Amino acid sequence: MQNVIFHNNINVLDTVTFNTDTAGVATVAKGTSGVDVTFSQPYANPPVVRVSYVAGSTYIPDAQQAYVGGVTQNGFHIVLPGVASDDFTYNWSAIAVSGMKTTRSLPVVLGETATPSAMTQTGGQAATPSATP
Repeated sequence: MQNVIFHNNINVLDTVTFNTDTAGVATVAKGTSGVDVTFSQPYANPPVVRVSYVAGSTYIPDAQQAYVGGVTQNGFHIVLPGVASDDFTYNWSAIAVSGMKTTRSLPVVLGETATPSAMTQTGGQAATPSATP
């Protein structure tokens, strides 16, 4: 089967189902500091990965400090800054993006107030940043 390419917007009015490499659930077990998630099929490029803590019966601040690390075409890590005091469960999603846009904050010069604009780079072109004195 060949790839299908749409050149216009797509509206889906019902449920969309994705494969198991697009989303899932991972648990950092009590006494450990992370969990590795491995995709069953490698992505062409490292995907964009998001994780969110699935709150249990109590709020656990340590669980909220998890971060994503080591994203590659083959998988990623969910990492805690220390050892988990309990089992912490996370929902995760990974999405492939063609020509991913990268945005970076600008340095703030003392005595100036930065505006909400930031330098955005897509296809080698950069936007002009601004600051208000």
